Amino acid sequence: MSDKAIMAELGRRLKSKRLDRELKQSDMADDIGCSLPTYGKLEKGQGSLGNFIAAMRVLGKLDELNLIMDDSFISPIKQFQAAPKRKVRIRESSLEQGRPVKTEKKSASAIQGRVIKAHMRSELKGAALSARASVEKIGRKK
Repeated sequence: MSDKAIMAELGRRLKSKRLDRELKQSDMADDIGCSLPTYGKLEKGQGSLGNFIAAMRVLGKLDELNLIMDDSFISPIKQFQAAPKRKVRIRESSLEQGRPVKTEKKSASAIQGRVIKAHMRSELKGAALSARASVEKIGRKK
């Protein structure tokens, strides 16, 4: 269905609702605060959205616009804010040293960054240990 066809259908439905309430076009135009020709264009699907909303309000059908407005979308920021806090592992050494315990939420990128750093540290330790072992082997051969 094209945009013009949808607008024409909305205008037709608006006219139908006006006639159900036995209102004249001039009464509707006065109630929504526009001229008679402007309201006539609205029923033909050529009016503005603001006038259409005002007409729906006059007809007591403004709540029907909620049917086309889907409220189910939640922004990613609100999803993150509503997410439960991530459990933080508390090490005994931190408690003994009197360090404050952090309980804030961690973003996925921060967690991923920490995982990568920990992996790199373990690889560096492994490389250092193997280098030390090589040096010790060389020292033993002499």
